[in-house]
Amino acid sequence: MSALVIIYLVFFVFILLFAFIPLLLHIWAVIDISSAPDEAFGPPWDNMKQQWFIGLLVAFFIPVGHIVGPILWWTQVRTPMKQGLPPQRPFWAPKPRAAYPPQPPYPPQPPYPPQ
Repeated sequence: MSALVIIYLVFFVFILLFAFIPLLLHIWAVIDISSAPDEAFGPPWDNMKQQWFIGLLVAFFIPVGHIVGPILWWTQVRTPMKQGLPPQRPFWAPKPRAAYPPQPPYPPQPPYPPQ
């Protein structure tokens, strides 16, 4: 084979790997988050698992999302969960709402009807 054909094949294989490996990692990330236990992502009212899942699914439609999504999943979800820690909050998620401050007790009411 000529050198030009070899260069073309190497370039073609490189482009295929660059296109499909991030796609496979992205699919792996979505499957990993969907199969992870809900309790690992924190309290149920926080919806952090849902935010990660939706964020990775939206990354399918964003340019370069196949590269950025799995990197964020690997560094902020997979690595902490392997170490037994809760995953980090995604940057697109708002901070959790603070609990309402405790209300002071009502003052004692006089008896009714007044005597």
